[in-house]
Amino acid sequence: MEGTDRLKKHIEEATKRQVESILSDAEQEAYSILAQAQGEAMTIRQENQARQKREAEVRERQAQAMASLDKRKQTLSQKQALMEASLAKVMDSLDAMNPTERQELYKKWLDRTLSQDRNNPDSAQSILVGKKDEPWFSQWMEETYPNVAKIHYTDAFSGGFILEYKRSVRDYSFPGLLEQNKLRYQEMMAAILFAPEED
Repeated sequence: MEGTDRLKKHIEEATKRQVESILSDAEQEAYSILAQAQGEAMTIRQENQARQKREAEVRERQAQAMASLDKRKQTLSQKQALMEASLAKVMDSLDAMNPTERQELYKKWLDRTLSQDRNNPDSAQSILVGKKDEPWFSQWMEETYPNVAKIHYTDAFSGGFILEYKRSVRDYSFPGLLEQNKLRYQEMMAAILFAPEED
């Protein structure tokens, strides 16, 4: 029996060593897996933090860009209101011109235009004038520019004139001239508003 006990004891010890070895290997494997998982979790955390930081920086830049754009829009709005007020004052001062002042202004425009038209086969056919100028315009035109164009009067504008040609029109009406300037000013303001920002 002693041999059997010894064999049994030997088997038990071998089994115990084997179990301890398996448990030790399993524990080492578990630590290895845990260490690897902790490393991966740390990497994921760092990547997430880096991504969140980049996203926060992008949001900050977008917020700054929007604030800058809002400020520029506000500035443009103020400038447009100023421009509108200025153009309204110009229109008021043009409308307030007396006949002598209007004649001087119209003469400058007509001298320039008619000198350009001398070599133009498409000479002016008619001139459209605001009714406010009707009391004096026909006589003045006959004295200053006889037989240049047939005169018509309109209620469409208060001052200036429109030269009508066979194929084109030259608008010297007060509202037409102010609208041309207004468009030019708006283009200039748009260029300022949407110009790239300097760092």
